[in-house]
Amino acid sequence: GLLAGPLAMKAVSQAEHLPSVSAAPEGSSPMAGLAAADLRAAPIPELWFPGSLPDDEDSFVKDFLAGELRLLDRPGFRLGEVIDWGADPFLDRTWQLLLHSLVYTRPLTRRYRETGDLAALQQAGRVIHQWIERNSSWHLAPPSEFSWNDHAIAFRSLAILDYSVAAADRLSAQERALLLRSLMGHARALASPLHYTPRHNHGLDQDVALLSLALFLHPLPEARPWRALAVSRLQAQLNETVSNQGVHLEHSPGYHFSTLIHLVELHRMARRFGVEEFTGPPFVALLHRMAEFGRWTVQPDD
Repeated sequence: GLLAGPLAMKAVSQAEHLPSVSAAPEGSSPMAGLAAADLRAAPIPELWFPGSLPDDEDSFVKDFLAGELRLLDRPGFRLGEVIDWGADPFLDRTWQLLLHSLVYTRPLTRRYRETGDLAALQQAGRVIHQWIERNSSWHLAPPSEFSWNDHAIAFRSLAILDYSVAAADRLSAQERALLLRSLMGHARALASPLHYTPRHNHGLDQDVALLSLALFLHPLPEARPWRALAVSRLQAQLNETVSNQGVHLEHSPGYHFSTLIHLVELHRMARRFGVEEFTGPPFVALLHRMAEFGRWTVQPDD
């Protein structure tokens, strides 16, 4: 099945190596401001479609810095100086959704964090700023039906947050304000029932994204109700989409493993911020049951 080999091994390995939950981490209440040292070290969940980006991240980043974006198994797409957000070069709706997800900026911010490669950070910022400039009003006429797609909102909000934290000490006051307004707009969209997808993997990712924004932007007055809503929805999603035996009820090995990885990402962030609902023994036990079931779905020849 789709990614039943590498994805399964990654999911099971991550679930098996969860840290102890006997004590909350020190300093789990973040300081105000995205440039705060503890926030810059806090994990931001990385949500994605399996197979969205090439496996060779170094090659992907090199091509991206040269202006060529490679998504799925498609040939490279030249972004150009001004990005066409209505582009559909391959007549592929998934490719269009990924274009608006901005998940492809996360390898660039990771490169900057790991190596200090300023060109990578600047390319991520260029794409994000152009997206905000061209797509921020969903009530008028966005350039694509995927500008405010439910799943794109979840993925993109985390990509913008990731960049905002990584670049925090390099941003002007105007850039900080722009990014904050965009993140607040994304949080409000995620919280709105008009964009929400209950009982579905899309909705679960939306909840993880909303909780992430609430935690990182906690000084905002809206952050507390966003957090409460995200926690409540996430608990409902888990009750409705994952069985007591740890089986993801879309009954797809690919979705099972990708959901497990996303939940492990949630757990790591929840530990950092002290969100007990997703750090305690019941949640960790669920992850282990999902990993155990996953072993039985992998074929011997995978």
